[in-house]
Amino acid sequence: MSKRTILISFSLILLLSGCQLQPIRSNPPAPPTNGIYKSVDNGSTWQYLTDPASGTGLPIDNTVVMVPDPKVHTVLFWGSETVGIFRSWNSGNYWQQINTGLPATGYARIERIVFDPQDTNTIYLVGNFDGLGRIVRGINGGGQWKRLYSDLLNNTSVTAIIVHPKDSKTLFATSTSRAFLKSTDAGETWQALHWFQGNPVNLAIHPNNPDVFFVFDQSAGLMRSSDGGRTWIKAMPDTMDVKLNTFAISPLNPDSIYVASKDGAYFSTDAGVTWNILSTYLPVEHPDLKAMAFHPADPDILYFSSRDTLYITYNHGTSWDIKKLKIPQTITQIVVDAIDPDIIYVGVGT
Repeated sequence: MSKRTILISFSLILLLSGCQLQPIRSNPPAPPTNGIYKSVDNGSTWQYLTDPASGTGLPIDNTVVMVPDPKVHTVLFWGSETVGIFRSWNSGNYWQQINTGLPATGYARIERIVFDPQDTNTIYLVGNFDGLGRIVRGINGGGQWKRLYSDLLNNTSVTAIIVHPKDSKTLFATSTSRAFLKSTDAGETWQALHWFQGNPVNLAIHPNNPDVFFVFDQSAGLMRSSDGGRTWIKAMPDTMDVKLNTFAISPLNPDSIYVASKDGAYFSTDAGVTWNILSTYLPVEHPDLKAMAFHPADPDILYFSSRDTLYITYNHGTSWDIKKLKIPQTITQIVVDAIDPDIIYVGVGT
């Protein structure tokens, strides 16, 4: 008897017995969860703003950077992994893509969004545009964009940019070409002041002493310069063996620096001279902290994230409040509303 005859006979038996062959069905794909979430009750509940059914205008993409306008707390900017930059005028309820004029036709990863402190309608973007690291300047809140700088090497990315706190024409930037760059004409021309050992991926300037800089060098760790960026030393001793993810200067106390790392959270209150651990009582065994944020008025209230969980301390690390999103992606950005800190936005990516 042939195999075909056996198969036909078996199917006939099933049909006569009332059984039917069912096709093999795979599980449906999980719904997307990357993008932006918003809470209006200090993280107790969350609204998924990127949900296509919400009508907010946000596309499904990973969050790389998310920042509020420093002077208008209801205005937010979102930098994506592939589709450029979006702006919301109304606390995230609706978003508009503002890519017109960006130097990219197919790919725009936005690494940083920075405002001119004298005029927040002037915005600087850095990132990777069609495979090149670039710096662009926007006016009218991103209504128009002008290309200022482009790396000479392919497959690089400009990773950070800051504006001098007292001179809007002076800019500083870092690139995966390992350069520390300076411009004194609002970005029209640039010079390299220093070359780092590894990729510099984060940059900060002391707001009261603009000769002092901090950079996260992926090979050397947290670095400090006291002469305007020409020479650099390690800001954290090798004995600490801290594997950084990011760092930030407190907006309430510019001598206080906070670090989120694969080993927890650390802080310095003397501009990086000495350090203390903040996360001793953090209720997680391996606190791989990816993002951080500051309360707008209380320096003891701090926000950190690890995977899908937001950790809030109200007493500078003595105890922690846990807010879980219960999603497979990782929180990469945290924004706390400057007027109503019960409003929290988190950006999510892979």
